[in-house]
Amino acid sequence: MPRLNLPLRITVGDKYRPALSLRTQPEAQAYFKACVEHAIRFAAMDGEPLSIEAAEYQERANLLYFAGYYSELEQQRVKNLFRFKDLVAPVLPETRVKRMGF
Repeated sequence: MPRLNLPLRITVGDKYRPALSLRTQPEAQAYFKACVEHAIRFAAMDGEPLSIEAAEYQERANLLYFAGYYSELEQQRVKNLFRFKDLVAPVLPETRVKRMGF
């Protein structure tokens, strides 16, 4: 199983590529949790607190986007393995939305 303590500074490929080699739900759940924890730590380092819901949405979207570079079949396999349903964006604080330019 890939390392579950992700370093704070990591490339997109190094973060999401290991997830594509997972085959069991327990592995997928543990890896997804590590990705969410990493996103929260990284956001805190930048002074931008990220809620668990927002981090889960972000990691779900990033992982599916990354898997899509391989094939639609791989993206669907990842979606099923990680038990991702349709992406529903979390409600973001107004200040964060403004900083994002919306």
